[in-house]
Amino acid sequence: ADGDWSTVTGGNSNRIQGDKSTITGGGYNSIIGDSSAITGGMYNTVYGEHSAVMGGTLQYIVGDASFIGGGQEHRIEGDYSKISGGSRMTIHGSYSAIGGGRDHKLIGDWSNILGGTDNYLEGHYCAISGGVYHSMVGSNNYASTIVSGSGNFLREATHSVITGGEANTIDGSSYSGNDDGEDGYVQHSTISGGSNNLIFGDKNTIIGGQYQQASGQGSTVNGGKYNTANGDFSA
Repeated sequence: ADGDWSTVTGGNSNRIQGDKSTITGGGYNSIIGDSSAITGGMYNTVYGEHSAVMGGTLQYIVGDASFIGGGQEHRIEGDYSKISGGSRMTIHGSYSAIGGGRDHKLIGDWSNILGGTDNYLEGHYCAISGGVYHSMVGSNNYASTIVSGSGNFLREATHSVITGGEANTIDGSSYSGNDDGEDGYVQHSTISGGSNNLIFGDKNTIIGGQYQQASGQGSTVNGGKYNTANGDFSA
């Protein structure tokens, strides 16, 4: 240990450069930050302060007060963020968390991916609860959620939800004149299930079915197949 008041109590080829930090086991682990800990595993690195890696392999933290519980090949670049387990998870943001699964990437603050496989999230105060191959992309995503299913896609949407189904889309990137008087994102839209359904507008709802579309404002498609609600407040 090169830092002051730091301790390496076990393992091999472990190194501490920060102060008041601890490595208790494993091999080839490294701490550069102060008041941080690695309790085991191999080839783990902590650059932040008050951060911890509990185990696993090839874990990497650049941020303060962040935590990796286990698994392999995780990376956190942000403060107060957490990866509990799984494999190949990445967080670029603060106060965010990934619970488990594999191959998730999260970019944003106060957001969560709880589980599943190959999910991607960009946004603040957003969540992907589970499922596979979901994507949430765009700089205007805020307080939106994908709950489950597979291959669902949400882009440029606030306070919007896809609760399940397959290959459903809420896309506000080309929308103009939302309730905030702004262009390029939609608000308060919901797809409850089904497959290949598409919403382009504000405050729209698709209950289920297949290949449904709602592009106006305040419209609802209840179910069925190939139905379209392009006008405002229509059903």
